[in-house]
Amino acid sequence: RPVYSLHGQMPLPQRQKAHAAVNKAANCVLVCTDVAARGLDIPDVGTVLQYDPPIDPNTFIHRIGRTARMGKSGTSLVFLTPQELDYLEFMKLQNVNLTPYESVKDDAGEIVFGIVDKKRTLGSVAPKKLATITAEGTEKKPGPSVPVATKREQRKQREDERRASIGGKRPRGTVEGDLCESEPVLALRRASRENPKLLELAVRAFVSFIRAYKEHECRYIFQLKDLDITALVHGFALFKVPNCGEIRKMSIIKIPLQDEFDDILARLKAEKMKRMEQIDIEEKAKAEEQDETNRERLSKKHRTERNQKLSSIRQDNTLTRNARSEAFRQAEIDEIMKESYYIKMERQGRISGRALDRIVGNDAIENATLSTRERQMENKIRNKKK
Repeated sequence: RPVYSLHGQMPLPQRQKAHAAVNKAANCVLVCTDVAARGLDIPDVGTVLQYDPPIDPNTFIHRIGRTARMGKSGTSLVFLTPQELDYLEFMKLQNVNLTPYESVKDDAGEIVFGIVDKKRTLGSVAPKKLATITAEGTEKKPGPSVPVATKREQRKQREDERRASIGGKRPRGTVEGDLCESEPVLALRRASRENPKLLELAVRAFVSFIRAYKEHECRYIFQLKDLDITALVHGFALFKVPNCGEIRKMSIIKIPLQDEFDDILARLKAEKMKRMEQIDIEEKAKAEEQDETNRERLSKKHRTERNQKLSSIRQDNTLTRNARSEAFRQAEIDEIMKESYYIKMERQGRISGRALDRIVGNDAIENATLSTRERQMENKIRNKKK
């Protein structure tokens, strides 16, 4: 069954080509955004699946209106997690009634929905922002007669409450959740072993979903802190929680996986260590380059000031011969005093000996007396001393 995509970032010719291909196909899947919710004539759409519920009921109706057109039958499904069930009441207020596709009922005939383990949600690691906490632990406005807790005590109380809500402190690497036995997910994970590009795309899709979910317009229902991170990682066929700024504290969770994926976990760990080492090398090289630039700038500034001062003395036609000689002599004295200042800085460790040599011009003297090979050897020795 062919799969096509359609979204607003595609050029118009590509969108037209995808639209024509979908119309010609007898049986296919179209993955699209709201760009296809209205204005497109796609006949014989059997099922519409909404992965991301919209806040606007008109958009919801336009989406499901792609199916069951002109007297034909069709089905529309919207995916909701247990913590998103308030969306049913929200749509009911907009005169859009939704019913569970498959449901389990209790003895009283009420529909039973799954419950998300709080340990697998972002709220388990995100401390609550409390009002000002007094020494007695009550939330009161601070006053002259009410002792207010210090920031350290407030942080400790928030941490104790968070740990109590999840059943104690959770060490890094704690396994949360169950194994995923879904055959499509397992097939994708096995394919990622041989195709790293597929895994990279899955990580990018996961991060995009997290950021889009965070910016959902209906935030009082779709709250990032209530997402089941373990189930979400399974859904994207990943092996661990990606490094994403919005959920960076959830990296302590270890996703339960089958033993057959131990090799790819070891490979991902080795790649991470190699990547961190490369980052350290690049940062060190960048710091050395910055130091070299600063030393060059300091040396160049010193030489420029000296040359400008001597040049101004030469070009001053108002000076007599004796006055010009006196000015040159004073400039030399100022130069000696400045070099003494830099020598003092070098002794105090504020600049390196190499920088001092460049400022006072020792490099020029050495380069005049050394051969090219000798200069290269001197530079190597200096670099080792650094």
